[in-house]
Amino acid sequence: MQQRVALGRALAVNPDLLLLDESFSALDIGRRRDLQGLLLKLLSDRNMAALLVSHDLTEAVLVADKLIVLSASPSCIIIYM
Repeated sequence: MQQRVALGRALAVNPDLLLLDESFSALDIGRRRDLQGLLLKLLSDRNMAALLVSHDLTEAVLVADKLIVLSASPSCIIIYM
């Protein structure tokens, strides 16, 4: 519930850029997919950009226009699409 409230609070000010850090990680799969769809619709409707940090590669591929995958240590870019 706290993640949904935080996302709603961030969207209430109608930002140009939305910063998301593991925003859907604590949600069950159904709720996660619903909120990902809602996020994509809101970004499109409001012409907003978002930076999403996630450890879930499937989620990143689903919601991203561009994707950067970093390696562990030492950190370097291993995929850029």
